[in-house]
Amino acid sequence: MRFRRFVQLQSKQSLVVMNLPRIRNKIGKNLSGFTLVELVVVIMTMGLLFGFGYASYREFARRQTVNGAVIQLRSDLRLAQQLALSGKKPESGCNTLNSYQFYLNYSVNPDQYEIRPRCDGSEYSLITKTVIFPNGVHFSSTTGLSGSLRFNVLGRGVVISSGSSPAVITVGFIGHLTGVCAAAPITCIGQWLNTQTVTVSEAGEIY
Repeated sequence: MRFRRFVQLQSKQSLVVMNLPRIRNKIGKNLSGFTLVELVVVIMTMGLLFGFGYASYREFARRQTVNGAVIQLRSDLRLAQQLALSGKKPESGCNTLNSYQFYLNYSVNPDQYEIRPRCDGSEYSLITKTVIFPNGVHFSSTTGLSGSLRFNVLGRGVVISSGSSPAVITVGFIGHLTGVCAAAPITCIGQWLNTQTVTVSEAGEIY
């Protein structure tokens, strides 16, 4: 009886020993991972996808920023025009309202503009509104406009301080400029990104 149990035990041990290589192969297959080449390919693919996605997002963000600035510019030009048409005078210090002046100074502040009333033949001291564009967005003029646009009261048209008519204001993104262009973006307007234009005629059309 004991001998039979001993023989059975020995048989089971022999089977286990014989099957060890097969068991090891199965475990090895189950625990196999990625090779170095596979990992490199995956990492490179992820890097390319991220790079293309980031470039597209950056371009979209720039375009939206410039578009928002143009909408704001047109809206404020119409505000100055509406104030002049309505003849709304400042609360004090203005006997005769002549116009509302949309003041731009590209050489000093190429990213901001002001709306000021003009009373009694001269510029009023108080500013109605000041707007500063988002970082990296500037404006200039391709028609030589420099100084101001004056919207006369009672619909008497627009006085363009200098340059040809109609006045064309160019808005664009300059955040990528380097060197001389970064120091003086107006001299490199051809390199601005996502440019859009706003036009004002002497008859008061804004488009």
